Amino acid sequence: MTGLYEENAAEFLGYQVKLATDGAAARDISQDINAFGRRPIVVAYMGPSIIGNTNPLQLEAIRIPQLAAGPLPVSASYFVRAANATDPGAFVSAPASLVEVNNGGSIQRDVIKSQAFLLQSYWLQDHLITLVGWRRDEDFFVRQDAGFVSNPADRNDPGKVHYSFDDFSLARTPPPNVASEIMSYSAVLRWPQKLLKLPAGTDLSVFYNQSANFTPSGGRVNPFNEALASPQGDTKEYGFNLSLLKDKLSLRVNWFETRVTGQSFSPAPLFNTAINNAILQRADAWGVEANINPHLAAQRNADIELLFSPLPDNFRQLYNWGITGTAPSLSAAGRLVGLPGAGDTTDFVAKGTEIDIVYNPTRNWRILANVAKQETVQTNSIPFLKDLIARMTPVWNQLRDRPHTSYPLGWQPGDSLAGTFLFGEWLDANVTVPYATVLATEGSASAEQRKWRANLITNYTFGRDGFLGDRLKGWSIGGAVRWQDKLGIGYPTTRNPDGSVTLALDNPFYAPAETNVDAFVTYEREIWNKRIKWKVQLNARNLIADTSTIPIGVQPDGSFSTVRLPPEKRWYLTNTFTF
Repeated sequence: MTGLYEENAAEFLGYQVKLATDGAAARDISQDINAFGRRPIVVAYMGPSIIGNTNPLQLEAIRIPQLAAGPLPVSASYFVRAANATDPGAFVSAPASLVEVNNGGSIQRDVIKSQAFLLQSYWLQDHLITLVGWRRDEDFFVRQDAGFVSNPADRNDPGKVHYSFDDFSLARTPPPNVASEIMSYSAVLRWPQKLLKLPAGTDLSVFYNQSANFTPSGGRVNPFNEALASPQGDTKEYGFNLSLLKDKLSLRVNWFETRVTGQSFSPAPLFNTAINNAILQRADAWGVEANINPHLAAQRNADIELLFSPLPDNFRQLYNWGITGTAPSLSAAGRLVGLPGAGDTTDFVAKGTEIDIVYNPTRNWRILANVAKQETVQTNSIPFLKDLIARMTPVWNQLRDRPHTSYPLGWQPGDSLAGTFLFGEWLDANVTVPYATVLATEGSASAEQRKWRANLITNYTFGRDGFLGDRLKGWSIGGAVRWQDKLGIGYPTTRNPDGSVTLALDNPFYAPAETNVDAFVTYEREIWNKRIKWKVQLNARNLIADTSTIPIGVQPDGSFSTVRLPPEKRWYLTNTFTF
């Protein structure tokens, strides 16, 4: 029996810092230093227009002051106009400086306490070997904000920007978070040679294993700040070992199935787009409509209330959403980058077969072959995102005909919106189509996983069985061939009338299979009156391999969109001294 007690503690402090503008120009935009409108943005005119004339494309040097943090002021230009539809407005310049502002973060402490035992037993004169394991993991977790703190008396005060671990006092053992117990079992049954001897030096054994896994994960939440259960897994495998010719030839076959529930999975950029861009940023853009069209403020506020209506009451507070100032200086508040630990989940089922063959033709020659097949099916994907999009779709549909940002200057109800980029157009491209793609691939075997892999490895040691006698004594040579099956990198797509996408899952686009060859040569001998064994080895990695770029992404028409460089050829020379 083997026992275990283990305790791990980890503290993590992470936050972001942004630059904000300060000075008369910045304060005229907003009195809140954390407002989105006070973030520095550079627009540089690079050369003469080439639209509608024959001017050649000629880039010019950027002739504006370099933005840098510190008290040294720079000249800032900004647009000022009265809150009406008749004032054309004008650009004015004023000195501005850049200051650092905390852009959100947190500190967390995670303590994991584990206990386990493993009992190995031998039965029936060692013909049956069993293994029973038990494990308990407990997670203790706490998180505190390390972000921007507003000064009610002076909203131009950046407050505390930088944090260290000394700024916090966290309990040595935080409050309990999650705990779980798991059991694992395995057994090996060997052929009873004493009762029935197999011919020609043959031996046989069969095995079975069932194991579970639990990953205590502190602080995982969904974007509504609701706790997510920790990931769990279960694996079953069985197979046999067959040896022939007194272990000169051995065969191992293993079948396995692994199930994982609650694995972290937040498809980018869809996950962030649905929360940040389709809700929060839309509310930001609509909330400052009164800066341009004061007569539409009530209508846009109603759109914002409709946009937030399917969401929890505390959603705006979770992300520090708000509009500050008064028209024509309304500005979106400095929202959080995102909730720490927020994400979504998915489940996986992986099935496969592994075959290992080892052959020793002579005492100094060894050959190993390995073939593996595996398929993974993703199920129960993005449950939070499915719920969110189901909540939001009726509301998004009501807002599809609204401008993505602001209405044209002076627009009145009944006026045409021709030429205006609409919210529905943006939704189709950034939410509807990517979401349909994720749903279409759910429940099918992943083409993005190489279905087959094979390896062949061999090495030969000279000077043992007389080949070339002692002339090459101490020398060894060997090599390996690694082959990987083709890789799915995308699917042919067709667009439906509603803007959704149909994927041809039975006919994916593939990247070609890959073959790589490695080699090595070794020399070893005893030196210093046989007190030290010296071994020198030269390895060549990817000695033979395709030098073409490897596609990893594809356009809907099948042309490659993204490629990566192939593995480079590498040489390693190592010396080892054993004494």
